[in-house]
Amino acid sequence: MKNQLKELFIQHKLLGEPLSLIIEWAIDMLEYVDDEDIINLSGLYAHEVNEVYQYIHNILEDDFNITYEALCEIAGKLIVSKSEEYYSNNLETHEFDLLIDKLRIRLDEPDWLVVLSRNAEYAIDIDNYVIPFHKELDYIVELWKSYPEHSEFISHYNREESNKRL
Repeated sequence: MKNQLKELFIQHKLLGEPLSLIIEWAIDMLEYVDDEDIINLSGLYAHEVNEVYQYIHNILEDDFNITYEALCEIAGKLIVSKSEEYYSNNLETHEFDLLIDKLRIRLDEPDWLVVLSRNAEYAIDIDNYVIPFHKELDYIVELWKSYPEHSEFISHYNREESNKRL
């Protein structure tokens, strides 16, 4: 139960998914649990952000405070998994670009996502940028696979190396 809520909360924080999905989850949970916080959460509206956050906090307890580093690690895992879909032709470049762009904005423009986002955006419209996008994507994916902890990833990421791929 908490894992589902935590996943929805991460999607909200990382991808900007609406709080209404969390409220819908609470409504669905009413059938299975008799928890005062879930009951109260199910009766809120998405625009009541402070109240929604308070009940999410009460339910998740220690799992509520998701660090920036943890969000970056989740974003890295997401880029790795979506790259597999992309290379399997199950994800279009423009769809991947939208995801990368959301992550870039939500994570406050980290260098590794800025360059990847730029290359993805250019690859949509300009054929000559598909190869630089693939090279940058491969570089980022390899780094996240090799260094799944944010601090390790950052210590090995090189913006100058990324800039060479344009």
